[in-house]
Amino acid sequence: MVTQIEQPGLGQDDPHRTPDRAPTTVRTPRSRTGGSPAKTVASSTEFIAVIQQTLQTIKSGDLSARLPASWKGLAGRIAHSFNKVGSANEQVALELKRMGDAMSLRAELLDLATEAIVVRDMQGAIQFWNSGAEALYGWTRAEAIGQNLHGMLRTVFPTPQPEIEIALRKDMHWQGNLIQTSRAGHEIVVACRKAINRAGTVVLEACCDITQQLRAEEALRASEKLAAVGRVAGIISHEINNPLTAISNTLYLVRNHPSLDDTARQFADVAEQELRHVIQITRQTLSFYRESKQPTPVGIAGLLNDVLELQERTLMLNHIRLKKHYVVSPVVQGFPVELRQVFLNLIGNAIQAMPSGGTLAVSIREATDWRRQRRGVSISIVDTGVGIAPEDAPHLFQPFFSTKSTEGTGLGLWISKGIVQKFDGTLTFRSVRRGQRCCTCFRVFLPAGSTCGHVESGGETPEQVKAGPELPLHAMQPVYVAGC
Repeated sequence: MVTQIEQPGLGQDDPHRTPDRAPTTVRTPRSRTGGSPAKTVASSTEFIAVIQQTLQTIKSGDLSARLPASWKGLAGRIAHSFNKVGSANEQVALELKRMGDAMSLRAELLDLATEAIVVRDMQGAIQFWNSGAEALYGWTRAEAIGQNLHGMLRTVFPTPQPEIEIALRKDMHWQGNLIQTSRAGHEIVVACRKAINRAGTVVLEACCDITQQLRAEEALRASEKLAAVGRVAGIISHEINNPLTAISNTLYLVRNHPSLDDTARQFADVAEQELRHVIQITRQTLSFYRESKQPTPVGIAGLLNDVLELQERTLMLNHIRLKKHYVVSPVVQGFPVELRQVFLNLIGNAIQAMPSGGTLAVSIREATDWRRQRRGVSISIVDTGVGIAPEDAPHLFQPFFSTKSTEGTGLGLWISKGIVQKFDGTLTFRSVRRGQRCCTCFRVFLPAGSTCGHVESGGETPEQVKAGPELPLHAMQPVYVAGC
């Protein structure tokens, strides 16, 4: 059987057809078994139409479209070549899809990373900005893309930036600490790792915020210094305690010697009183250094009196009036050094808040924690200082937050709150204002389960410790209240 395929544009009625040129034919032999012959193409028009339809299917996205494999002869050879190219294209498309999926997965993983990961070109323009960068710096991805990275972040480099770029091109990577500024204006320190691609066209920067870590390390070094100073102070106090005792005994003998007249005896009395004061300070210094391994009974009133005695000179120099109002004198089981640290910190903060003078009121009274429905004792420390700014109040108990600029570590209130919580207690505050007057109250609540009863301590009678009413907080308008 012979199948005739007319060439396009050269039909039988074409006047330009060469007379001696025969039409293209594809011979299709019959099956040896005598069955139907193999499929053939009736004409070149049908052949072209099938190819066009197949190409349109591929163009629409179906790369699996093929010409019929049953074509024979010239049409079969064309179909075979066409299908071979189609299979190769399909494999390339599948490989590109696989690579695209892998790149999408990597992009998703980079976006999920907690570190700030940024991709920029060699001119500094941001091309990729993950969610970690959004959280760290404050700019969204849409806002950051296209911006100059280090211009936007106001980066401070440890060495000149051109030197870093040269090292990056040479070694293909660089790492170091950078100082950058967030959208909110906060200065942060980041540990940055840079890597450049082989073509030298883009740079990946991974940054991790280490600001709190550096502050913690600095606070640890300061704490170690203070601990060393404390040990030295304890050793010195221990060494001078015995000579002071001997001097005190000698003054006692001198004061009672019959050879002294009244004037000399009066001078000896003054010297003995001052010496007792020095001995008391020495013993208090030793008590800061010596810590018991087991909880011991601690008299709150006596502890407060010891702290106030240490601050007596500071109170006088700053012209601060002291008012004490002890309704009860509870005793708790605990570590005196820890509680002394709490009250020393709170009273020290109150004094620093009154550089131009004011009133410091310290009170102890029975109280009720209405939130948890329990009885206990309340220790209030009130000052008429500068108050607490509303924007600072929510962060007051956070570690490393300080309103004292470079003078404070930001750990005092955080540590104090942790110590109070060890007693199952609470540390709260209230800052109020009336006109130009400010008043701040820090309140320590210790539950009744931690007290051992009402006992007098500190060598004072109830009449003495009740002298002076507490400040009238109810007459002022609250600025910020934190459960006090």
